[in-house]
Amino acid sequence: MNYHYFARVNSSHPSVDEPSIVCRQWTDEEGRAHEEEYTQNLRWEACNTVHLVRSGKMDGEIHPVTEEAARRFEELQAARVRSYEPADGQYFYSLVVTSLHPVESPRALLRTWLSPQGYSMEQVWTPTAGWLKSIYMYELANDHLDGEALGIAEEEVERYKEIARQNYLGVTGGTEDR
Repeated sequence: MNYHYFARVNSSHPSVDEPSIVCRQWTDEEGRAHEEEYTQNLRWEACNTVHLVRSGKMDGEIHPVTEEAARRFEELQAARVRSYEPADGQYFYSLVVTSLHPVESPRALLRTWLSPQGYSMEQVWTPTAGWLKSIYMYELANDHLDGEALGIAEEEVERYKEIARQNYLGVTGGTEDR
C-alpha cells in the first residue's frame, strides 16, 4: 500500500513532532480514496480529518509527514494512552443493564478508573477489539441512555466477556471475522 501521511497540529499540539493526530491516505485498486487516523485505541481507524481541517470544519493545520514520523506518532500515542492508565493499577468493573439487556445479557461491560491526572476514565469491552474508550457512564448520567451501571467483582469479568462474545457470535452468524 502506498500511504501518504499527514499530521494535524492545533493550539494544544502545535508541533509537527508531537501533533494531535496523524492520518494516512491511500487509493485502492478501484481508485477509491481512503483515510485513517491513528487513534487512542492504538489502531488505524477510518476518518476524514484532513478534509475537515482543510475545509475549516475542524481547527488546526495539516502538514505532510514521513512514514517514520507516523511510526514515531504511534509510539507517542501509546505513551499518551499509558499516561492515563490507573497509577495504582486498579480498575472498577460494571455492567450496563437496561430493560432489554438484563444482568444475564448486559448491554455493555465497562471498566472505569481515575487517571493520575484526576480524570474519570472509561472503556467498554468488545469481542473483536478488546477494551476501547467509551462514554456509557456519561450517557447514563445525562439520561441519553435508559438503564443503569451495576458494579461487579473483577472475578466476574471473564464470564461477562464470554457472554459478550457469545452474543456477538449470535448476531454475526457464528463468525468473529466481521
